[in-house]
Amino acid sequence: ELQQLAPVVWLRCYTSEDNYVAGEHLIAETASSLPFSASCSNQDGLQGSVGMDRLQRLWVGGRECFLAPWIFGLSTHEEPVLRVAGQCRKHFWALTEYGRGMGNIHTYTGGLGAKIPTGWTVQGEPGGV
Repeated sequence: ELQQLAPVVWLRCYTSEDNYVAGEHLIAETASSLPFSASCSNQDGLQGSVGMDRLQRLWVGGRECFLAPWIFGLSTHEEPVLRVAGQCRKHFWALTEYGRGMGNIHTYTGGLGAKIPTGWTVQGEPGGV
């Protein structure tokens, strides 16, 4: 659906080689239809598979930037993403997985990150996590 609005660039970061193989198998058809698609599975993988210069060009050139799902503080891939966001001073959206919280995303992203509510509720509270 997003491809109807604008070209989509998809970068995927996996937490393990097993997740990498399974995940790439599931999304192969969709990934092959995009103008740019890349993936990685280790800490320097994002920098190694895409490169910081290219990541910065993709980030700056994007109409919007979404990190989905993303868990700050648990991902080994967050340092290069936060570095590029900070250097470019471009805002981005982040969506957690499984209803996990993000804490004060505005603090640790220098005001650049905004959380997208998931719709999950906590202990009957209105709204989403």
